[in-house]
Amino acid sequence: MNSKKLVLVTLLMFTVCFAASAKKDLKTGAYLFGLSYSFSDSLVHITNIQYLDSAQVDKSHFLVKRAMYSYQLQNFLGQNKSLEHRTCVIFFSTKKKEIDKKYQKMHKQFSDTLTHQLVELPIGKFKFTKPE
Repeated sequence: MNSKKLVLVTLLMFTVCFAASAKKDLKTGAYLFGLSYSFSDSLVHITNIQYLDSAQVDKSHFLVKRAMYSYQLQNFLGQNKSLEHRTCVIFFSTKKKEIDKKYQKMHKQFSDTLTHQLVELPIGKFKFTKPE
């Protein structure tokens, strides 16, 4: 019986230590912007760059709950602009210079073509929030 308790306590300690170390690998705060387009029309929506202090980036450089940010943009466009079934992409970085470069590249790519109409969504109309 004592050996079973010892094994259980040891496993519990490893689990707690592993969970505590996993949380330390997250960086808090990131710059992000969203892009939304559809293959059936020429409208491309782009948000401004926003800094979210609640956004977390894991050790493999992925935005935690990134799909939720994408759904926020998709739901906003569906409810407020009656634009449903759009493909939404989120770009992010922990460095302002990197996100500025990505933003300029996407802005140029979609504004220089005759086949797309770029529509900017200012922060006053759309703002990312912490996913629940």
